[in-house]
Amino acid sequence: MVGAILSVAASMASVMLGCLDGCYCIITEALRIHPSTGLILERCTPKGGVTLHGKYIPEDTIIGVNCWVVNRDKGIFGDDAHSFRPERWIDRDPKDVARMRTNMFTFGAGARNCIGKNLAMMQLTKIIVELYRNFQITLVNPDKTWKVSGGWLTRQTDIVSVLRQFNLQLRARGE
Repeated sequence: MVGAILSVAASMASVMLGCLDGCYCIITEALRIHPSTGLILERCTPKGGVTLHGKYIPEDTIIGVNCWVVNRDKGIFGDDAHSFRPERWIDRDPKDVARMRTNMFTFGAGARNCIGKNLAMMQLTKIIVELYRNFQITLVNPDKTWKVSGGWLTRQTDIVSVLRQFNLQLRARGE
């Protein structure tokens, strides 16, 4: 009996972890394809300047990269880099996935990586799981193109959706 219970528990845990893996892939892909930062992440070149890709850049020059450009690099994310495809995070060689994670620029990189990244990912995962656990979400106009306005932070508009709460009622044992 205990073996059967443990087997069912292990099976359920496997399914739940699979769902969390899927959720993580969807969130990661959404952040890759639509990072919130719209402007370049600026840096100043060091004293004495720097040579990048064979070009000398004098000291104190503001340089930077744009998340939207890096996150769509076909050399990193594949020929379908402009497509929303969450499977890319699980159906590739683990070395390729590690390379994609290293080069995804949504939260910055290196010494200036966003210190709130782990907290943000935890909050996003919790929110997405709870939203889809409690609501059926549908777009009012699924064929309508979203409007994206740029700036330091990008904003999306014209995404009208309907949330219908599931009629689940939890009762305490013995009620």
